[in-house]
Amino acid sequence: MASTGLPATVVETLRCQQTLGPLEQRDDGLWSPTAELLYPVRDGIVFMGFDERETQWMQETMEEERLWQGTPASVQQDLEYLRGSAPGLVDVINLIEKLGAVPDRRRLIDVGSGSGWGSRLFAEAGYDPWMVDFEPNSLWLGGLYAHPSLGPGKRVVADASLMPFADGTFDIALVKEFAHHVDDKDRLFAEVNRVLRPGGLLVLIEPTHNAWVVVQRLRGQDPDEGHTQHEITWPETYLKSMSRNGMRTFWRGRQFPDTGASSKITQTIKQRAMDAVRTGKRTRDPVQWLHEHIAGGDGYMVALARKDIAVNERRDVHIRVVDPDTLVATQEDRDVFIPLRDVLDEAARGLTRPIAAAAGA
Repeated sequence: MASTGLPATVVETLRCQQTLGPLEQRDDGLWSPTAELLYPVRDGIVFMGFDERETQWMQETMEEERLWQGTPASVQQDLEYLRGSAPGLVDVINLIEKLGAVPDRRRLIDVGSGSGWGSRLFAEAGYDPWMVDFEPNSLWLGGLYAHPSLGPGKRVVADASLMPFADGTFDIALVKEFAHHVDDKDRLFAEVNRVLRPGGLLVLIEPTHNAWVVVQRLRGQDPDEGHTQHEITWPETYLKSMSRNGMRTFWRGRQFPDTGASSKITQTIKQRAMDAVRTGKRTRDPVQWLHEHIAGGDGYMVALARKDIAVNERRDVHIRVVDPDTLVATQEDRDVFIPLRDVLDEAARGLTRPIAAAAGA
């Protein structure tokens, strides 16, 4: 029978999202004999899905995310965001190398990847990225960020808390500005633990809660109003959930897309935090702590953790496969995002360029 044209190594790496059994490549997609499920493949994207018990919530959130990041209307906000975030992620990639934390194999899972621009930067640094996100239009638009290590089959439409991979598949997991979309943090980090090999690395970059947000909400001015699922929480909540799920944090810091501030004190606090990420030094002091917990709402926590204990917990599910027709973005839509690729190319020049070559698919 003819096949979808995915590389054999890709098919061997992917698993049935429902049973974690092996898949067979056919002309109409990837077939799971254990679940008797067909996962369609379109434009090199593998369509899997989510727990059917969460169908209504997932469909509503998928549409919200499509409008937020999967249409040309979002390009200007995405461009402004990427100008600060892309160089910040480059700093984190360089930090991993400075700390001697680069895994030998470098196979990476980008959890809740969106368009996958983070994967593109890691690919430039010699990693072998795979992407999981439940919104297909964002994944498809991210095809603009072409790279030899981002070939067909490595973009998967699926609930990132139910990843279609065997235990211990990856050396490193990137969770960048995704965990705050998930209400059950334990469920997410348990799944990250499961797909990481022993000693695997978790890179967490997340906005965090602070007293200013509490005050705003008491005034009826929720900064996250209008978003179906934003569960931003305190830094310690993320760290404790990671710890409960077998992850030992060994480095923690903060980043800011913009170090400008209305006062010199705040500007100094931000600059010191950014310098710590770039040098690898840990500078936790009372002033930094107060800024993070009281008013530092424009910052992101950066945490690096190791998988110390295997959790391997995964709930029983019946998967509802996402219809490929939910992918409605066009080539014209993708072309609108070309300026974002230029921003990534510029940011990538700041990589320290490790000697190891990029791993193939």
